[in-house]
Amino acid sequence: MIQNDAVVFGILTICVALVTGLSQSENRLCQKFFKVVPSVLMVYLLPALLSSLGILDSSNSQVYSFNTSYLLPACLILMTISLDLKKLIKLGPKCLTIFFTATIGIIIGGPIALFIAKVLFPEYVPDDAWKVLTTLAGSWIGGGVNQAAMKQVLEVDDSVFTNVVAVDILVGNAWMAFLLFLAGKNQAINKWLKADHELLNQLDMSEHHVKDEVTTYKDFTMIFALGFGGMGLCYFLGAPIAGFIKENLSFLEAYNLTSTFFWVILLSTVVGIGVSLSPLKKLENKGASKFGTVLLYLLVASIGMKIEFSSMLQNPIYLVIGFIWITIHGALTMTVTKLLKAPLFFMAVGSQANIGAAASAPIVASAFAPHLAPVGVLLSVLGYVIGNYGAYLCGLLMKMVN
Repeated sequence: MIQNDAVVFGILTICVALVTGLSQSENRLCQKFFKVVPSVLMVYLLPALLSSLGILDSSNSQVYSFNTSYLLPACLILMTISLDLKKLIKLGPKCLTIFFTATIGIIIGGPIALFIAKVLFPEYVPDDAWKVLTTLAGSWIGGGVNQAAMKQVLEVDDSVFTNVVAVDILVGNAWMAFLLFLAGKNQAINKWLKADHELLNQLDMSEHHVKDEVTTYKDFTMIFALGFGGMGLCYFLGAPIAGFIKENLSFLEAYNLTSTFFWVILLSTVVGIGVSLSPLKKLENKGASKFGTVLLYLLVASIGMKIEFSSMLQNPIYLVIGFIWITIHGALTMTVTKLLKAPLFFMAVGSQANIGAAASAPIVASAFAPHLAPVGVLLSVLGYVIGNYGAYLCGLLMKMVN
């Protein structure tokens, strides 16, 4: 019905504002609803509903292409500058070890799950399944921004991508529900783990909250310039790097290293880390990552617009792979937690910081103790930083299996 991209983009911004407003409403019904359903999921589903009903024309729209090309790199930069290496180190070696174990569980779990599916159901696994599953790896190591990056880098078809979005929603939220269930059994599980309770007592999160300051016109201008100026720098550097590799190392094309956008994504993270170590990091107190979150939600909304409910789960093999994958991730993470005699909290928040990122990791952390919610935020930022690299490595391993 609506084909004008200016109107489509406007509607997507309204969807983002509506979901954000309701998720932060003081209405009890809204609060109960968004405790169960993450706001980022609703940002997916609302445009998907409009598209499936034929209200938005997603097939001919260029909004998604614009958002991924320009908003995604800027989003990565602005989300990454909130990285605080000193605070992450203060979390301690056990917490960080379990977080990286959870990441490794995703990286190796994908190839193993794909291998099992190919052995048991070879006729149902497409030859290019590794590509779309790499986008799922991106989502499960850092969140939607990394998923969108992998989708664009590997040029995953929208009709196939819809299946993985369904897996992400069903399996990812089922896993979060399972972790919240475990939180209710915290004491009994910690007794089985023989956990060292002093580790949690040493986590003083009182100084880990970002101090919000009054944002001026100058601050908004600086944040805008940092995000989109950094995006321009990444394209300026990424194009010649990709061109050089294509001309002199053409055999690397099989690994997508001749793609300009691939280098733009990797360089965006590098720029973000560089800014996090510079005086410009003070822009985080002015709302840089919040602006990045707005860009992320607009990106997620444009992805959601391309989802067709009628085509979700057309190939249930992806759902089978997803459940095997998350089981491997959980088993490995819990095993290391047991070996380190670490509290269940470390396992739950380390896992959810990968699987659900900043949208839900603080929720899981708060289920154990409200003052520990910032741990989920810190680890989620780390997930944003390493997500594209981990997902790409996972994709290469799955390509070998496929």
